[in-house]
Amino acid sequence: DKGELTLEQRYQKLEGTLGLGPQLQAGLRETRLRGFQISFSYVDNNSVRRDLVGRVSGNRMEGSFRADNGTEGRWTATKK
Repeated sequence: DKGELTLEQRYQKLEGTLGLGPQLQAGLRETRLRGFQISFSYVDNNSVRRDLVGRVSGNRMEGSFRADNGTEGRWTATKK
């Protein structure tokens, strides 16, 4: 699934949202950025929590996710 990830960093605080559809936004939880490592969670429109971890490299991020329903996978994001 594709979505639009919006991140905003103020000093050491990182906040954001993930667009899950035309009018549906999920707020990010437990967002952390330490050096090149990023992690955050969100709850999708089926009430499934997904925990994502990854690495920031230039205009790109990539990593893996694990959902509380047992699914796992990879994710990527590119800066617009």
